[in-house]
Amino acid sequence: MKKLLVALLCTLALVGCFGGPTIDGSSKENFEKSTDAIMETLDTDQRAEFSKALKIVAFSSIDFGKVFQGALDGKMPSETMLYKELDGLNAQEVIEKAQQIMDSKKQK
Repeated sequence: MKKLLVALLCTLALVGCFGGPTIDGSSKENFEKSTDAIMETLDTDQRAEFSKALKIVAFSSIDFGKVFQGALDGKMPSETMLYKELDGLNAQEVIEKAQQIMDSKKQK
């Protein structure tokens, strides 16, 4: 019983070191499930910050030239680029990525 408890505590400690749940960008369904799972671990303020960060990263990854070209070709851009860009990131990393995007836009 003690060994099981020690193993469980070690596992929890390791999970804590890696910043909690991460985004699974392997598909739209997995992306949505994993972002929902992350949201459940956050308090109200953190949820708002994470949601805003997701939007910033999503809009920054859109290449409007390709969007307009795709519309002309009868195709719409794929969301998979966003999924790949955020794959494996936790909430704090997404927020930091959004902050970097905002900082780089301010410098321009």
